[in-house]
Amino acid sequence: MLGNQILSQRSISKFGLAMLTVSFVACAHRDVKKEDIPITANPAIEVDNLGKQIEEAKQAQVDVLAPSYFRQADSYCRKAKNDREKAKSSKVILDDVAWGQAYVKKAKEISDNTRNQLGPVVEAREAALKSEANQYLPKEMARVDARFRRMASKYEPGNFTADPENIDQLQRQYLDLEVGAVKKQKLGQAMSLIEKAKDRRAAKYVPTILQQAETSLLSAERIIEADRSNQDRVQQSVEEASRQARRVYALNEVARSAEGKSPEEIAVALEKRQRELDEQEQTLEATQRELATANAQTTQLESERSSSQKRLELDRLLEQAQAEFSPEEAEVFRQGDRLIIRLKSINFTTNRAEIPSQSMRTLEKVRKIVTELEPSHLVVEGHTDSTGDARTNMKLSLARAKSVKEYLTTQGPVEDNSVEVKGFGYQRPIATNKTRAGRAANRRVDLVVQPTPAANNQQESVQ
Repeated sequence: MLGNQILSQRSISKFGLAMLTVSFVACAHRDVKKEDIPITANPAIEVDNLGKQIEEAKQAQVDVLAPSYFRQADSYCRKAKNDREKAKSSKVILDDVAWGQAYVKKAKEISDNTRNQLGPVVEAREAALKSEANQYLPKEMARVDARFRRMASKYEPGNFTADPENIDQLQRQYLDLEVGAVKKQKLGQAMSLIEKAKDRRAAKYVPTILQQAETSLLSAERIIEADRSNQDRVQQSVEEASRQARRVYALNEVARSAEGKSPEEIAVALEKRQRELDEQEQTLEATQRELATANAQTTQLESERSSSQKRLELDRLLEQAQAEFSPEEAEVFRQGDRLIIRLKSINFTTNRAEIPSQSMRTLEKVRKIVTELEPSHLVVEGHTDSTGDARTNMKLSLARAKSVKEYLTTQGPVEDNSVEVKGFGYQRPIATNKTRAGRAANRRVDLVVQPTPAANNQQESVQ
């Protein structure tokens, strides 16, 4: 009978827990509207994009500024990746992504408000991360982050006011982590050598030298605490502390080995120790040179990897744009890190710049592609054949470029200030002007699109 009661209570508890979980999920969705993703979207690309959004949000500290919403976003991202690995349907995967995007969006909104309320803490945490406190002091950083998340989670409903004293304490903890990480990074080796010397009874054999080393180390720590922005002063103090640490360790070893020996034996031991120190110094210098070379190679590899990723992304955008047009409508090709859309079917009336109605379909495709590429800068270039005088053709080519720009900007969402127009008249032909077909090819409009924000300051024209 008692066993049945216990079983019944356990069943009720499990049932209650399940209902609580369902209730939580339902509530969690109340203020989050699922994003709209076309059913025709590529699940693999969408999952990768969601992963990038999650990583970008984490870099912006959204994971601690809006912890519960960020966890939901991250959970949906992991679920989407898992469903993709299990080859589930596109609908299931895209549904995961849509919810993940919704939670990322909501988390960013909330984090902006929290950032305004907890600005000093956010800045202190950024400084701690910059000093790599999460690597040098991982446990301490995790503890402070947990406290930050607990405080930030109270802001998510939007009706919480933090105690200024708690904010100050949290800020100080992050600042202490920053200082501690800098000390570990710059003085870790000196600290280790001094501790080893003390373990090997340096207080007995070289007490004065040990005191000098500890004083030098303490001085370097104080300078880091009080004046770490002064890089030259910090570096000098660190080098001196490191020198004194090496000195106390080395001399302590000599003093230990000299115990009970004759003056001559001590002198030989000192000579031997000096040679060893010289060899160690040479090895250290060689290691530092190798490390510098390795760092330079790593930087180069990262740069090449980044360039490769940009090329792959540009290739994907190129294929996407090419698929929109027939050969008669437009030609799309790469020129460096830009995409060129060469419009062939904008059949302007002779000496007129108005866009013909039959060309609107092609321009609508152009507008769609430009919107998806989200260029930081777009150049619309007008070109003519050699019929007529140069001045008239220059004006005409510029007017036609302006007509295309006006269509793109008035139909939205392309912004007017992101589009530049140029007219080249007949200065840059792509075919001979001696034939009808050649002149038709030269009467064109080219769009120079910079898909990435890397180089939008200098837009070269199509040659």
